[in-house]
Amino acid sequence: MKKLSINEQGESAAKKAGLIVLSIVVLVLLFSILSKQGAVQKKDVSVSAQKKPAEEILFPVQERINGTDQVFYSSLHHTLWSFLAEKFSLSGSEMTKSVLKKRLNDSSLSPAFSKRLLEIIDDSETRIYTSTESVQDRETLLKEIGSLTDAVNNLQ
Repeated sequence: MKKLSINEQGESAAKKAGLIVLSIVVLVLLFSILSKQGAVQKKDVSVSAQKKPAEEILFPVQERINGTDQVFYSSLHHTLWSFLAEKFSLSGSEMTKSVLKKRLNDSSLSPAFSKRLLEIIDDSETRIYTSTESVQDRETLLKEIGSLTDAVNNLQ
């Protein structure tokens, strides 16, 4: 076998390193492209998942209707936020009432419905963290929220 000089060895190592770097760049680009395609597919799936009937959406809350205020309103709060986050594509730092309010106002939902949804979220937060009693019957509240979720589900 022929011994390579230091320069030849350096050139050979540089070529190998270049191929490795090039391979990594190609893999990262492929991963990036495939991830974006996967996100589009996931979004299409979630749109169809948003068409659940109100009874199904509110089932976790209905199960806790006889629980303490904290349990019931925590479940209500979580369920509403999960539903609205999915419907209006909210995640991370976008999951604030101000962003939700903007998305609701930008939608074709009536301003009265948007306002009422935000009031219910505020009210549920109050009930979770304070000992104030709700004046509204829970069954009536769930029926109202059911109508509101149906209206949000029917947005184009």
